[in-house]
Amino acid sequence: MLRLVLLGAGTFALGLNTYIMAGLLPSMTQDLGISVGAAGQLISIFTIFYAAGGPVLTALIPARQARSVLLAALALFILGNVATALVRDYWLLMACRAVAGAGAGLYAPFAAAAAAALARPERRGRAMAVITGATSAGTVIGVPLGLAVAMQAGWQSTMWLSAGLGLLAAIGVAFWLRGLPAGGAPSLRARVAVLGDGTVAAMVAVSLLFATGIMGLFGYLAPITGVATSGHEMSVYVSAWGVGGVVGAFGIGAVLDRVGNPHRVLSVLILIVGASVLSLAFLPPWQAGTALALFCWGVAGWSYPVTMQQQLLDTVPEHGPMAVALSSSAVNAGVAIGSALAGLALSLGVPAPLLPSGAIPVTVAGLTLHLTVVRRRRLARLGQAVRPGA
Repeated sequence: MLRLVLLGAGTFALGLNTYIMAGLLPSMTQDLGISVGAAGQLISIFTIFYAAGGPVLTALIPARQARSVLLAALALFILGNVATALVRDYWLLMACRAVAGAGAGLYAPFAAAAAAALARPERRGRAMAVITGATSAGTVIGVPLGLAVAMQAGWQSTMWLSAGLGLLAAIGVAFWLRGLPAGGAPSLRARVAVLGDGTVAAMVAVSLLFATGIMGLFGYLAPITGVATSGHEMSVYVSAWGVGGVVGAFGIGAVLDRVGNPHRVLSVLILIVGASVLSLAFLPPWQAGTALALFCWGVAGWSYPVTMQQQLLDTVPEHGPMAVALSSSAVNAGVAIGSALAGLALSLGVPAPLLPSGAIPVTVAGLTLHLTVVRRRRLARLGQAVRPGA
């Protein structure tokens, strides 16, 4: 269990560093003298390299000793955050966030693979839950802590906090994970090959659309909700979203076991997330209502990856692990695309409260594609059932 906790310490730092930026945008725009849209691109570049870092760097690494890769990934993450805290030039900041994102993207899949290798087959699901849950905890616990630190010592202090947590994780990996089994995440070539399966490609596209339409908006939570500073109110909102995430990430497994139909659950989750986000565009300035909408968004949003993973494993068991890795990369890519589009919209003068409304068509497209895949699979099963008796 200690080894899993040490691996989870790294994903805790990733969760904090990924979602803390949503609360830092107001103070960063004031301190750096840039627009909200420009500051939001710092989120986009981190997430782009988070999405690409795992597949691309994995393909370029000749040796796949998990412990060495984990340490290298954490070194990149630490370096990127330290540099972010030190530089003032916008384009250098973009480069620093890219380095941190690449380290995060390399660490996450190898941590998941290492957790699976450390656990007995019957306990791998729980081991994976530790890694995923630590990311959620980084949002629930780490983000409010980071915002409190930022209020006292400036937004750069949260970068130092992220780097410090990454360093603690690296020390744990270096000294207590010496016997970590070899192995790693799927290579880039293997992932691309799996996309030749039309069903896998369609489900990965659903994840991409879902994240583009919904999850990419989180970085702009402050302007969407009208919070002018990264103070107490912002901490309440981010915490509501994060608490919902923990409830969803840890609770969805029991729901899936009870319902026994991940396709149906996934449809409901997309509808809940879409309704929660859309409500932000129409809610009056009522803190409790906004917090409730964000809680529901967090529950359904963090339930989505687990449910999609179950759907992929049920649908294409022969390609299960790689299909899951592809879906995870698609979610990260979608967050980057959605964040970049939202930032562009703000730069073009679109009022921030209208951003949730603009995300709905993309979400509807994802739900439609999902329902199409489900319908085709149902028809295929009916055809197979009829054929033997023909």
